[in-house]
Order: sequence, then C-alpha cells, then structure tokens
Amino acid sequence: MKKLMSILLVFIMIASLCTTSFANEKETFSIEKAKQYLKEKGIKPKYIRKRQNSRRSTSTKRIKINSVEELEGLIEAVKRFDSETNENFEDLNVQNNGIRMFSTYRSSEKKGNGTVSKWAPLLGSTLAWKNVSFDFKCKYYDLAGYYIYTWVNDDYITSHISGIVGYPITWNHTSGTGSISSDGRSVSLQVTGYYVFGIDVGEWEMGVPINGKWKLTSKKPEKYIND
Repeated sequence: MKKLMSILLVFIMIASLCTTSFANEKETFSIEKAKQYLKEKGIKPKYIRKRQNSRRSTSTKRIKINSVEELEGLIEAVKRFDSETNENFEDLNVQNNGIRMFSTYRSSEKKGNGTVSKWAPLLGSTLAWKNVSFDFKCKYYDLAGYYIYTWVNDDYITSHISGIVGYPITWNHTSGTGSISSDGRSVSLQVTGYYVFGIDVGEWEMGVPINGKWKLTSKKPEKYIND
C-alpha cells in the first residue's frame, strides 16, 4: 500500500504539469533559461522549435513549464517514478534448493519469447504499462516437474511503453540484460533507455530527454514457451 501511494503521488505531480489550455501565453520562463538549466545538468534537448498553431490540439495534453523549479521537479519526478515502479531483484531471486544439481532433464531445449508488463501510471494516464520483451531457452526437469530457464539472449531484449494516449512522451530503448534466478524459475530483466518529454516554454516546444532504468521479473518459463 505504501509503494502504491508513492506511485500515485508521483503520478499526480507529473499530471499537474499537463494542460490543454493555451489561453495564457505570457512568458514567465524563457527558453534561454530552460536551455541554460539543461546545459548545466548535462542534458541536450532533442529538439527546440517554435510552437505552431496547427499543433495546438485540444486532444493533446501539454507539459507547460513556467520555472526552473518546475523543470527540475519534472526530472526528479520521473526518476522517482522509475524507482517506485521497479521490482526488487533481491526479494525475487529465490535460493537454489539443489533441484538443478541432482535432477535429470529432458535433452531437448524449448525456445520461447515473452513480454513482462508492469502497471506504471505516467503523465496523467492510469492506463499505462512498462513492457519488456525477451527471448529464451528452457529445459524440463523431471524431478522438479517443471521447466527451468537455461539461456536468455541480451541482444533480443526490447522495451516500450503502452497505454499512454495523447501525451507528448516517448520511451527510447538502448540496451537490456537478463539474469536467470538461482532456482531457474524467473529472469530478472533490466533495461536502460531514456524518455523524451515534449514541454512548452512560452511559445517554444522542447524535447527533454531523461534517462531511465527499468527492472522487471519474468513469470515461469512455461508461460511463454512456443509450441
């Protein structure tokens, strides 16, 4: 319950920066100040452009930034969001009970691919999920009576966000790793990438990249086996 409340608080903070109204065009925070702040933080904007009237869609909620504090708050909120929606690998890495050491297994390996999803409300959207996809191999252990992961291909781990509609945000996957738990029944998946938030500063639009790291854990291998 405590973790859920933390997620919702971050969700509310980020959502409070979003608006569909462009009625107040008075510039209280200049684009130059925004650029200077990001430069000091080592963040290079993905784009900076004048906002066009054709982009003023009432169906798209915008992130309107009016001060350095709001820009700093957005960056910190996203970092907390990732921390609160990640899983604790130490709690999920079950100790080896000797099954793999003393059990026999069927010689043929099976292949599979799966997608792990985690509810992650972001930018005012409660219907948002983090998704990590991975390829693997597994074997059936007779004594244990179930399948155990034997191999995960880091090169085929990918990630994406789903469920966010009408918000100026993208997730860009850069790399991923998978680590099989000691009992072989789950895979700890860690991916790195960066969000790009489209923010409004006065009459300007800016794409702000914010680094992210996701940690999710797979279900049992039989859930994903390709028959």
